[in-house]
Amino acid sequence: HYYVERIVKNDVSVEVYNVDTNHAENHGSKDVCCQCYGYASQLGLDTGVCNDPQPGDVACVGGNVTLFNACVAKIESWANESLTRAMADMKASTATFKIVNTHYSPHYHMDPVKMEK
Repeated sequence: HYYVERIVKNDVSVEVYNVDTNHAENHGSKDVCCQCYGYASQLGLDTGVCNDPQPGDVACVGGNVTLFNACVAKIESWANESLTRAMADMKASTATFKIVNTHYSPHYHMDPVKMEK
């Protein structure tokens, strides 16, 4: 879920810190954990119910809130671990350039609190 790539050419080094941030508000843990399109299809529901699925909805993990919460907790733990490790690695780094890479844009997919992490 977290890894670092280091590239060196001549006297320039670049480290890319790849972090797991599926805890984004938009298209993040809620959508991943609900699995709405799969449940809607299986249950014969219109996929329009997947525009804003909520925990407890039948199209969100079959209505299983316990399973949904466990999934979100796992994603949050991966995100927190990734960010903690990235910060420690960046502090210890001697790279000329440091880049943080994530699947989701913090500015477009996260609330201000998560964006600041």
